[in-house]
Amino acid sequence: MHADTKYAGEDQQMTDRDKAEIFIDEPRRRTPVAGRYDVIVCGGGPAGTAAAVRAAENGASVLLLERQGSLGGTWTGSLMTWLMDVENKSGLLDRLTDGICSLGSLYCRQHGDYSFCPEDMKCVMEQMAVEAGVSLLYHTMLAGVITEVPQGGGVPAVKGVITESKSRRQAFLAPVIVDATGDGDAAAMAGCSFFMGEEGTGRMQPMSMIALVCGLSVRDVRPFCLNYESCPGEAQRHFQELFASCGIRLSYSMPVLTHLKGDLFSVSLNHEYQVPCDDARQITDAVIRARAEVLGALHKLAAADKRWESAIIAHTADAIGVREGRRIRGNYTVTREDLISGRTFEDGICDVTFNVDIHVSGKTGSGSWDDGGVCVKPYQIPLRALIAADVRGLVLAGRLISGDFYAHASYRTGGNILKIGEAAGVLAAAAARTGVAPDEVPFDVVREVLGSGIGT
Repeated sequence: MHADTKYAGEDQQMTDRDKAEIFIDEPRRRTPVAGRYDVIVCGGGPAGTAAAVRAAENGASVLLLERQGSLGGTWTGSLMTWLMDVENKSGLLDRLTDGICSLGSLYCRQHGDYSFCPEDMKCVMEQMAVEAGVSLLYHTMLAGVITEVPQGGGVPAVKGVITESKSRRQAFLAPVIVDATGDGDAAAMAGCSFFMGEEGTGRMQPMSMIALVCGLSVRDVRPFCLNYESCPGEAQRHFQELFASCGIRLSYSMPVLTHLKGDLFSVSLNHEYQVPCDDARQITDAVIRARAEVLGALHKLAAADKRWESAIIAHTADAIGVREGRRIRGNYTVTREDLISGRTFEDGICDVTFNVDIHVSGKTGSGSWDDGGVCVKPYQIPLRALIAADVRGLVLAGRLISGDFYAHASYRTGGNILKIGEAAGVLAAAAARTGVAPDEVPFDVVREVLGSGIGT
């Protein structure tokens, strides 16, 4: 059977047994090496951009691979325009804040959190990467990770990546790779072990489709806006009651309306339950359902409530928001017990204050999230949680770091993800520059760059 054999429409018709038994043998190929770098960062979301910028600013030649046409990931492509757990963060977050402020985008700080216009964020993050000397490559899919087992055996080491793009199949080489794909795609391709879902039950947090809406009057919709109510939960409750009064039932019982800029708002009112991050068919089906629900609900609201009759649905997210992906096994796993005890570490790189935020895993009809019974004390993430345990030279950045289900539900917010990315970039640059594995880099080297306010 040839590699280019097509099964038009047959993927839905084949039985599980058929799928298990049909394979193709692809022809061997020689893949051109398109570049050599000190560090390759896979994924241009908040963590990946932070890692790339910090690595470049610390003397590394850096290639940043991104499958979309912009930086920002969850913040821009998925339209998650509300930054949380930012008060105790500095570094790149300050520079991002200044940048979007200069564009008139930083809006309505509430308890230190704030909203922003995603287009402004794209511009600021891209300019930051360019000014740092990062080599950007958009519209490029990660197709594989090159590893090599040392002579005599042992832990495999990364050597580079394989990509697919308009430039066809290419290889890029580097001694250190940062996985900032969100779902741990690079680590999985390299053969790392990982966890997904809640330990023991496998339950996963839902995905969500967010939309941008314009044409609304701030005065008319102010009671529903997350960034105006002193208690954000009250704004969500009022918003849900508005939909209910119009006979509209939502899959997410605590919808969110956020004012971004001028008459531009973001709306989150959808949940897609138990969709795994590694199944393209299920993700596609979730996107189709989610977009239909979002547009349908907003059209019905516009027809039923005069305050919404001029609303224009400007854009639905390019990528559905994923809360639950792979969590890669690292040299340390952050746990529920660490959160409860408020544990600190000698190699702490990020101070987390956010609560455990577990969105319901099924259509319960009541509530939208719970804290899993965990009362969080401020705690730290150690650098060891950013170092892959199974593959040498692989650094982890973002929500895919080594943590359990409950810890992940706390540290996955924007301010923490950016800080984790910074630490990953500093570590990757130091490892590449000195020719050692990431776990051999003295923590004092990372601490010196990130500042004295870590690792107390």
